[in-house]
Amino acid sequence: MGFLNALFSRPSSEDCSALVHALLNHAEALGLGPVDVENAREMLRYDESVLCFDIIANQFYSYDLEITPTFYDPLAHTGRYLKVAPESYSFNQELIRSDTHIPKPVREGLASILGALLRPSLL
Repeated sequence: MGFLNALFSRPSSEDCSALVHALLNHAEALGLGPVDVENAREMLRYDESVLCFDIIANQFYSYDLEITPTFYDPLAHTGRYLKVAPESYSFNQELIRSDTHIPKPVREGLASILGALLRPSLL
């Protein structure tokens, strides 16, 4: 069992492997970069499911990659299964587009455009 998994009494790697591997495949399909995918796979090879999960959760947010509820739900489920604190992944909810929510990357892009339009012209 991986060091962090053992340290925090995580479920066995056999129980976690398929769940985290499926999440990683979904993350790759949504646009997680090849370097991050390889780093996450390396963590799985070393039986560090928590570190793999951490890479997935944090890199989506770091790169402002828009996600779907069909990605966030398994992300949250995997986090709960691994006994990871919700604060370690729940911030990814800001990246979900819905009928009532504009995701963080879109909000920031709109703010930048509006800011440029509202600045006085230097001409």
